[in-house]
Amino acid sequence: MNKTPSTNIAPEHAINFFEGFAFAEDQGYSMTAHATIILNLLPNYPRAGSLADQCHFAIRITARIKKRFSDWISYYKVPNHHAFVLENPPHEIANLVKRVHVHIAFHVPDHLRERFEEVIKDAVFEGVGKRTRKRISNVVKITYHPRTWTLAAYFLKGADPATTLPGQPDVFLRHVLRVRARAVAQDPLQWAQGRIIGKRCGLSKQLDRAARAKRLQPPPLQLAA
Repeated sequence: MNKTPSTNIAPEHAINFFEGFAFAEDQGYSMTAHATIILNLLPNYPRAGSLADQCHFAIRITARIKKRFSDWISYYKVPNHHAFVLENPPHEIANLVKRVHVHIAFHVPDHLRERFEEVIKDAVFEGVGKRTRKRISNVVKITYHPRTWTLAAYFLKGADPATTLPGQPDVFLRHVLRVRARAVAQDPLQWAQGRIIGKRCGLSKQLDRAARAKRLQPPPLQLAA
């Protein structure tokens, strides 16, 4: 795991994230399902460990969730669209110290929502007994948003505030998101999402740069018969 700490989402990663959400929207498979995983409520979270230990735990659980989701959604022949971001806010939120936690966005057809929630919870609580699982059920919170950009703006609240659009040095990403998602607060204090060691955010392969480039390439010329 990369041991270089970061305090925000770097501009190149923020733009990749932004373009990934836009690509999902353009393909008609927008990401509007949102799972928040409060990892430090799990019994095996390394509370006494280092920040690197806690980030490694977060990445491991996130990888398990993504794999379960990928295997499950592929059965229905639905594109595997998901994105994640790790956060470690230096402040309490509603009397809850979240420490290192993860947000994951997914594309989930409406008729699969109930089963989707079961898949995510089973992945998170793997190895946790039923009684403990019931006691810490608030580890997982799943919500749905009617618009892609509401969720994209929330995920990118930890982006470097100096991020600008490619080739447009005077157009700041935070301003674009403010227009596209007016319901999401853009208070500068929200940019502080704490220190993370290792990969801070990522997209599924079907949304990343290579997939976007491949999809957007013009079709090959066809020779006349």
